[in-house]
Amino acid sequence: MKLKSIIYGLTTILLASCVGEDIINNPSISAELSIPSSEGLFSLAIDEDDQNTLKLEPTIFGSNSTENLSLRYSSSNKDVLTVNEIGLLNPIKQGEATITVTLIEEPNENNNALEKIIDEEEIIIIVGVVTLNKREADNLSETEKQKIATTGFDTDIRLGNIITSIDISETEKQSIEAVFVNNKGQEDTTVEINFTSSDENVLTVNSTGEITPISQGNAVITISVDESLSTKSTDIISEKVEINISDTTVVEEVPEEPEPQPTAEVIGSGVFERLDYAINGGFEIITENNETRIELNDSFSTSTLPDLVIYLSNTTASFANAQIISEDINASGAQTFDIPNNVDTSSYRFVLLFCRRFNQPVGFGTIQR
Repeated sequence: MKLKSIIYGLTTILLASCVGEDIINNPSISAELSIPSSEGLFSLAIDEDDQNTLKLEPTIFGSNSTENLSLRYSSSNKDVLTVNEIGLLNPIKQGEATITVTLIEEPNENNNALEKIIDEEEIIIIVGVVTLNKREADNLSETEKQKIATTGFDTDIRLGNIITSIDISETEKQSIEAVFVNNKGQEDTTVEINFTSSDENVLTVNSTGEITPISQGNAVITISVDESLSTKSTDIISEKVEINISDTTVVEEVPEEPEPQPTAEVIGSGVFERLDYAINGGFEIITENNETRIELNDSFSTSTLPDLVIYLSNTTASFANAQIISEDINASGAQTFDIPNNVDTSSYRFVLLFCRRFNQPVGFGTIQR
């Protein structure tokens, strides 16, 4: 059976049917396939040109050798999205496609054996206006993320200042700062902004937003763009600013939108199981502010052993080819260990505790994602 998944995560797939006449499902090599991504991919902009976003980077693990292994890529809808032999995506038009990545065991040169499927993953990708990663999509409702992926964000006008009052005797000109924000959420300074005054006997405004006071009183300046640029339910994108012409000038700077505060996200968790020594408790793998850590919970405990080390690993039998996380572990209690930024946690299956001095595995936890 096949398991459909977004590009993040780690899944072992057991295939139950043959694919073609020259591929069979009885491999002699034990290996698994992972397509790691710290963010995950929900949708892909049709004009996306970031090679890091477009390139799939599968990881093969669980095999001591990749000499006879190869990867095959295919798209369920080549009219929407294609993928080449090295996993580079090419969006063609809006729609949805499933990219299948297949891990193949090649036949040995010395025999006539057929190619064999070892593992397979499917990635569902929406091709639309905006590239959204999984974390961004998870903060939206299903309706919102589908809309943003396919038609983009609501277009808008962003003001850089708000003028509420102008001294009629002031010689320095005041101007309204405004910019168009397109459906990708990006400022587009090439779009013409229109300015109009509700009462030109009080003030006039030119095409760049510069205001000329005429007489004391109140007038409203409307800032707009061509209605064809709107993606909102209303036809015209506009902002209105009411200005009083008097003996005082008041200009307020519009504060920049605050940067979103980093939120912690659990990207993996598990419960420890005994190997050679008693062990209790569990762990979480957490990402926050572009950093990742492992947290052991309050109920964690194991035997007091010398040279106790914690690893990320793809085997529970040894720490060969494992990623060391910390050599400073207490035998009980909650603890936190930072994971180096260059380590892709989705490429590992287990959190492993090992007594390095005695060369004995203590316990392990399978990472559930």
